[in-house]
Amino acid sequence: MTDLDQRGWPVKPWDKEDWIILAGCLKEAKRRMAERRTNQPQEDAMKRISVQFEADVPEEATDEQTEEWVRFCLHERGSMAADNPLATHDMEAISCSVDIS
Repeated sequence: MTDLDQRGWPVKPWDKEDWIILAGCLKEAKRRMAERRTNQPQEDAMKRISVQFEADVPEEATDEQTEEWVRFCLHERGSMAADNPLATHDMEAISCSVDIS
């Protein structure tokens, strides 16, 4: 990796893979590359939805561990403790409702 300026941009041009490493995902990498090209902030047109679902989790998981797992699976946080009993579980909804307003 190369040095970053005060905004977190690479000092010299990078290729796509470097941007993905820096940004953490392809969508964010593309947004940052577009900002770098145009020197303008790029915002995606987004709408907000509300999702409610039920999932089964092991009884030994604490409330804090369960919340950490949900946030990790929904990509709100980038890591989860390795000793979390849910670390090897995939999120699978038993039931789900989606509200698109």
